[in-house]
Amino acid sequence: MKVNFNKPLKDFRGEDMKDEFGKVQNIKDIVCRLLHEKKKDMSIDDKFEAYKLMKRIEASNSDVDINDRESLLIKECCNNTLTAGAFGQIFELLNV
Repeated sequence: MKVNFNKPLKDFRGEDMKDEFGKVQNIKDIVCRLLHEKKKDMSIDDKFEAYKLMKRIEASNSDVDINDRESLLIKECCNNTLTAGAFGQIFELLNV
């Protein structure tokens, strides 16, 4: 499937979320950060897959072709860290 991660994260009102410096938070940046930082409960192979996927997403400014396993890996990396609202936006993006 093709996924465009270059979308702003929205708050509960549907407005763009901003960081402490006023910069709009991008789903791409959040997903890449979480793929990069995931450390617990991952096999060696999954960690390397997360790294390669993070590099592909970071390098893209448009759609990224990902498979079902990569989609699951993103969801696993985001699940324990993000709020329900942020996780839901990523989940929906991966399940369109």
